[in-house]
Amino acid sequence: MMIALPMVLTVALGVWIDKKMNTFPIFLVVMILLGMGLTIVNVYKFIIPFLEKRSDREDNKNINK
Repeated sequence: MMIALPMVLTVALGVWIDKKMNTFPIFLVVMILLGMGLTIVNVYKFIIPFLEKRSDREDNKNINK
């Protein structure tokens, strides 16, 4: 959902805007790029806590040695 939802919503919005303004590929391409950016940010925010927790565990193992 975290990956698909932003892409589906932005593509649908891009198609809708293009139909309203009769500018077919322009807003679709812009919204696809926006959706990709939003997806990257969402995944980054989701992954960072796991990476920090892993890094903390590895630091604690190195200190205990």
